[in-house]
Amino acid sequence: EHNMKGHGDTPYEPVVHLPLMVREPGAGGASRGGSDDRPIELVDVMPTILARLKIDAPGPMQGVPFDDAGHPIVIESRTLPVFNTQGSWRALIDGPYKYIWNSEGNHMLFDLAADPAEAVNLVMTQSDRAQAMDAQLGAFLDALPAPGPDAGGEIDEATRRALEGVGYIE
Repeated sequence: EHNMKGHGDTPYEPVVHLPLMVREPGAGGASRGGSDDRPIELVDVMPTILARLKIDAPGPMQGVPFDDAGHPIVIESRTLPVFNTQGSWRALIDGPYKYIWNSEGNHMLFDLAADPAEAVNLVMTQSDRAQAMDAQLGAFLDALPAPGPDAGGEIDEATRRALEGVGYIE
């Protein structure tokens, strides 16, 4: 998608917009049914399950149950250096707008309602919105706890050959 090789490295919709299907245990056919096309984050899955099962959270959690969510969606890509040719990516989805930040300076803004294929970059024509979303994204990420140590290191030769065999590296 978007002339990129591989998957999982970019925050474009075909990569990050995945369906989540849930069937509550013991529902006996009496489920909530229907669908909901609100975007969610993975950090909201566990709090949602715990809330539906009426189980208290074991401690502080970053996410919230889906029904309580209303926060913007944040997407980060932490590609291993051996795979990284396009820089690192971050994105913020707030309402119909999606702002994409790229470490190489390739920032983008899309109106997903009007342009679900993310073909028209609005970052120049809506620079105020792009700057506001960039600030919102930065503030959110700055407020998170520091990440743990990076595993890093070199990959062994067998792993390198396996990754070459499936086209992940050349």
